[in-house]
Amino acid sequence: MQNAEDVEELTENKYQLSLGLQQRIGHAQWSLAVTENISNFSNTPDIGAQLGLAYFPVERR
Repeated sequence: MQNAEDVEELTENKYQLSLGLQQRIGHAQWSLAVTENISNFSNTPDIGAQLGLAYFPVERR
């Protein structure tokens, strides 16, 4: 069995581009991000995505 350190494609530098959006609406905030491998396509997954949702409760005074 081959170690991950022995696979040249996994030890090379990786260059990725990430782009994201977020918006707050009232007490909620949504976010969306996409990551793309822009250099070497044989070492890591080519694309990734993230979707998030957050809730901000009302502050008590």
